[in-house]
Amino acid sequence: MRAVIVDDHPLARVRLKDLLNDMSDIECVGEAKDGKTAIALIRTMQPDLVFLDIHMPDLSGLDVLRRCDPRPLAVFTTAYNQYAVTAFELHALDYLLKPFGSDRLRDAVERARSSLRLEQQAMQFERAELALNHTQPLARVFIRQRGQITPVSLDQVEHLEARGDYVALWQGTRSHLLRARLAQLCNRLDQETFFRIHRSHVINLTRVKAFSSHDASRVQVELETGKRVLASRSRSVKLRERLAF
Repeated sequence: MRAVIVDDHPLARVRLKDLLNDMSDIECVGEAKDGKTAIALIRTMQPDLVFLDIHMPDLSGLDVLRRCDPRPLAVFTTAYNQYAVTAFELHALDYLLKPFGSDRLRDAVERARSSLRLEQQAMQFERAELALNHTQPLARVFIRQRGQITPVSLDQVEHLEARGDYVALWQGTRSHLLRARLAQLCNRLDQETFFRIHRSHVINLTRVKAFSSHDASRVQVELETGKRVLASRSRSVKLRERLAF
C-alpha cells in the first residue's frame, strides 16, 4: 500500500515513517505538515492510506478528507484520547493514540488493507463524518463479522444489551456484536427513540409492544418479538415519568 503521513509535529512524522519503513508491504510516498499541503500531496500521489493528525493549526484531519477527491482511506492519529471514547470504538475508522508502537500500527495497517478490499471509499468518508460529528445521533453502525463489514440501521434494532466490552444489537431474534461500551454508545443514540431501562439494557421505544407493572416499583417491557426486559427500579421511575403512566 502507498501511504502519506500528515502531522504538524516533525518528530511524530519521523517516528511514524521509521515504523512504516520496517513493514515490507507499505510504502510512505509523502509527508505533509499542514492541511493545505496535505490536500495537494494527496491529490498528486493518490495514496491508498493516509495517516492524519486530527488537530492541526489550519485544517483538521476531517477537513483534509472533505477536500480530497478521490478520498483515501484514513487512520487518525492524535495525542488526545477523548475522541476514542465514542465513535472510534465503534470502528468508524481506526485510531492511533500517541505514542503507539509497531504492533498497534501493524494492526491498523492490516485493518486498512481489509477495508480497502471490503468497502467503498465513499462509505469510509461517511463513517469518518459520523465519527467526528458528535452533534448528530448515530443512524447506523458498522459490524465486523465473518471477514466483512456490514452496516446496521439503528432504527431496525429493538433492544441493545451490554456484554462487557461489547454491545449486542438485537434485530428480531438475531443479534450483532459491536465493540463498544453501552455507556459510550448511549451518548450517540437518538434520545427520542432509545431509552436506557437498566445499566445493561436499552430499548427502542418504537419497537415496544406493551408496558406493564412487574411489581410496585418496576416496569416490564414487552418488545415486538415477544421478548421481555425488566427495568431497574430507578429507571422504572424515569420511564413512568417519560410515558406518563
